[in-house]
Amino acid sequence: MASRAERREIARFEAGAKLAVFAVAAVALAIGGVTGFAQTFAALAILAVGALAVAGIGYLILNSKLVARKKTGLMLILIGSAMALFWSLAKAPKQWREERAVVTSVKGPTAVTETTYVFHPGKSKSGQTLAVTQTKEWPKLADAQKFKPAPITVYYNRSNFSEVRFEATSGWGRAAATPTSVQVRKTGEATAILRLGSPLFPKTASTTGSHAEEFVHGASVSVWINPVARDQLSFQPRATEGGQKYWILAIGVAAVLCGTAAVAVGKQWMDTSDTSAIADRLPSVDAGVFYKPKTVAEMLRGIDWFQFEAVAARILESEGWSVKKNGGAKADGGADLIATRNGRKAVVQCKHWKRIEVQPNIVRQLIGTKFGAQFKADEAMLFSLSECTVAARAEAKQNDITIYNAGMIEKAIQGIGLDKFPELTNPDDKSCPKCGARMVLRDKVVPPFWGCSTFPRCRGVIERA
Repeated sequence: MASRAERREIARFEAGAKLAVFAVAAVALAIGGVTGFAQTFAALAILAVGALAVAGIGYLILNSKLVARKKTGLMLILIGSAMALFWSLAKAPKQWREERAVVTSVKGPTAVTETTYVFHPGKSKSGQTLAVTQTKEWPKLADAQKFKPAPITVYYNRSNFSEVRFEATSGWGRAAATPTSVQVRKTGEATAILRLGSPLFPKTASTTGSHAEEFVHGASVSVWINPVARDQLSFQPRATEGGQKYWILAIGVAAVLCGTAAVAVGKQWMDTSDTSAIADRLPSVDAGVFYKPKTVAEMLRGIDWFQFEAVAARILESEGWSVKKNGGAKADGGADLIATRNGRKAVVQCKHWKRIEVQPNIVRQLIGTKFGAQFKADEAMLFSLSECTVAARAEAKQNDITIYNAGMIEKAIQGIGLDKFPELTNPDDKSCPKCGARMVLRDKVVPPFWGCSTFPRCRGVIERA
């Protein structure tokens, strides 16, 4: 069964994976919209997986012991293949991409009506008959076509019957006019406003023409977007012109050819200039058993608590501290090490725990040690191989407690040099925490343990790791 730290690590990984998938989905929705989401998401997922694969393979090639020519050739092949994959995703499709758009408004087409009226000036209707035309503008052609004129009143100049007005005029005559004919004339095309794209990042487009007369507000229509010039749209499927980006494919093919030539030239593959480095990387053989060299993390877990204190002391010494051990196998008052630098004193607690998490009470005890009358220290530090709980880290941060976790300890050891830590390279060479004498393994008892070589004079004991 996985430990709590391992379960937490698995939970972090799952959360990171979910966040990555959500981010890719959001980008796909923003780029492709609702209708193009599936295609865009698949392309982005392939691109992300491909980038991770290329990065991983490239790392292995660059850190291998191949000769420089073979490394260069393989990297060129890898880069060329990646460019070919990118080209297959970046090139424009053969057809314009179909999307669904919503009609947000329709205006026009505009029109005018020309209505002819006849009237008789004067009081007698048997006299002269005159005609007049009234022009009226309409924002929609359909409204103009539905117009049914009714009789109206017109006003004419008594001295000149050819002057006619449709509004009352002082001194002019008044007569009833009857409509005789109506002519409808279209004066402008219809314009429709469309909303398309993803709900998060919608875009608007307008189209003008006779086809827009058939659009209804709020209706959903199919449009085709030009993948090369995305501001162009069509209401019929169309073939794509351009946007193939063949230059990317050409560079990728050239890189693959050059890489293949570099790999084919020369028979030597492995770099034998540093045989010791190669020997360190190869599996060791002992009585027919193959095993890999231990990592620094494995070495740290294989030493005992007393050796772990020595490792912590050496790390602090590399940072300019003067360190002395405090207590050993005896009561230490809460401080395993006392470090001084530039007139400042620090108390150090070392926890060589492998599975137990550091709880807030451990941090509080270290705070009490720091300010206690026994030490009156300026700083406090905690070295621990196990994880600290969130509450413990918060407590440490609030009270200026420096925590060296497993990752920081490993990094410090690698920076100083593994050869400076005999406790790690030769963990069986142990010293007694009581008297400092050499320890011997007592493996004839159950469970085995390390005991002081001066027994029975000294009864120092260290449990076997």
